[in-house]
Amino acid sequence: MIQNPSIAKVSVYVKTLFLLFFLTVSSLYLTAQKQIVSPVYTNVSEHIKAYYESLPVDYASSKSKKYPLIIFLHGVQELGPGTASTLPKIKNNSGLAKQIDRGGFPTKFTVGGTDYSFIVIAPQFASQSNSAKSIDDLIAHVVKKYRVDENRIYLSGLSMGGGMTYDYVGNNKKNAERIAAILAICPATTSTELKASNIAQAKLPVWITVNSGDAAHYPANAKDATARIKALYTTSRSPWLTIFDKSGHDAWTQTYDPNFKKGGYNVYEWLLLHSRGVSQQPVVTTNPPSASAGTNQTITLPASTATLNASGSKASSGTAISSYAWTKVSGPSVGKITSASAASTTATGLTSAGTYVFEVKVTDNKGKSATARVTITVKAAADTPPPVVKVGVNQTITLPTSKVTLNASNSAASSGASISSYAWSKVSGPSVGKITSASSAKTTVTGLTTAGAYVFEMKVTDNKGKSTARRVTITVKPATSSRNAGEAAEEEEVDNHIPASELTVKINPNPVTTSMNVWVDSKHAGKASIQVYSITGTLLMQKEFLKNTTGLVNQSFDVSNLPRGVYVVYVTLDGKERKAVQMIKQ
Repeated sequence: MIQNPSIAKVSVYVKTLFLLFFLTVSSLYLTAQKQIVSPVYTNVSEHIKAYYESLPVDYASSKSKKYPLIIFLHGVQELGPGTASTLPKIKNNSGLAKQIDRGGFPTKFTVGGTDYSFIVIAPQFASQSNSAKSIDDLIAHVVKKYRVDENRIYLSGLSMGGGMTYDYVGNNKKNAERIAAILAICPATTSTELKASNIAQAKLPVWITVNSGDAAHYPANAKDATARIKALYTTSRSPWLTIFDKSGHDAWTQTYDPNFKKGGYNVYEWLLLHSRGVSQQPVVTTNPPSASAGTNQTITLPASTATLNASGSKASSGTAISSYAWTKVSGPSVGKITSASAASTTATGLTSAGTYVFEVKVTDNKGKSATARVTITVKAAADTPPPVVKVGVNQTITLPTSKVTLNASNSAASSGASISSYAWSKVSGPSVGKITSASSAKTTVTGLTTAGAYVFEMKVTDNKGKSTARRVTITVKPATSSRNAGEAAEEEEVDNHIPASELTVKINPNPVTTSMNVWVDSKHAGKASIQVYSITGTLLMQKEFLKNTTGLVNQSFDVSNLPRGVYVVYVTLDGKERKAVQMIKQ
């Protein structure tokens, strides 16, 4: 059948119109779409547990196409554990993730007549430590999971992330050779000759932006970094430096704005100007170290120190241990690690009985780590009996004697212990009486001037904190009569054994009324005192006077306040002589 030529022409024309319509609609559909950010929760590395992914709008439909990759590194304020509550800080606060989330990121960029769309990955770091290892793990994860053009892997970050970006390529030449270009915004780092040399040798394109009114070290460090690199090579890949004439730290809002251009390129177009050839090499992996915290230990109080020893830890082949970190995991609140970063150290101050668990984290020079734990069991001190207290037999004295000796010197601590303290106290009895030295094993009690039963207690404590108390009773009897009291006083001798017969005391006149004249005769002179006791032994009056000459002296004392009765008067001279006489008051 021969087709009518006119009909054939119409058919071709209709097909052409339909194809143009389809392409136009598809283009408009893609143009209307916006690139978005989506959370991904996965264990990328020790310090990265989640990230945001932003995929090109045609990623799902273009099954074989590979895309350039931008890894965006955030600032210190966005640090977090990668949870659903902390990850949103990455897109809410600042930077490239925010630019995309707010719809301000073009779905494509045209450079050299070719359209490009970016895969953007924005991880959340839990810590700044060992950031190079974290970035290595992230790149490996992203390259494996997504269709990445490995000739076009770009690194960009702000503040802390800018410093991590610069340090990642500056501290390792192989890293610099893998990355196609970096964009560092107000990087929180300093440049060195080594960093500049690695970047220059890798011929890595660098663009640094910063505000002129930022803290002084940021623009200064940015200038220094670009100057060091530029001094080492001057090619089309010489570093770019942009200093915005504005205050504050936020240089990233303007940098990531697609409308900001330098030399006719915004930062995304500038990145796309650069690419690398990537030779796929097998990835060499190493095992983490083998950590050892030594064997479990048991000590018994009062011992309170244990040795922590991780020197048995081993690095895997091709690596070396770079650090140790001891921490206390559990146990009583006491205890201190002497040097937490040493392989071998001590735990001191383990003064409470219980079970203590310590952990050592061993990290190698590849950033891999392992942990091990050791248990220290502290036993209570072995039980010891309390001390034995001996206070001697009960004593009896008769007034006017008013002084006794308390003696606990024969007390003893149990085996393995020692006495740490003595403590005398008065338990009961009349209100008078004073312990001369309460903390001595042997002491005296003076001023027992009232008849009655006095009970004293000795508490002995040992160095284990155990104590025992024992009591002794001192019975003070009243003088039986004035005559007997006088006779007893006449026969009494003082401590240095000078006979009382060398002292003569008379009261004249006797009986007395309102005034008592005391005649004192002795070959001694010195300080003298009189004490007036009732017939029951109660001290009623005590006076002192000076006998300033040898021989006979007379002293007069007012006794008008004493009631009528019989009294015993004691006279003591210079602490060497003592005499008692009877006095009758009318």
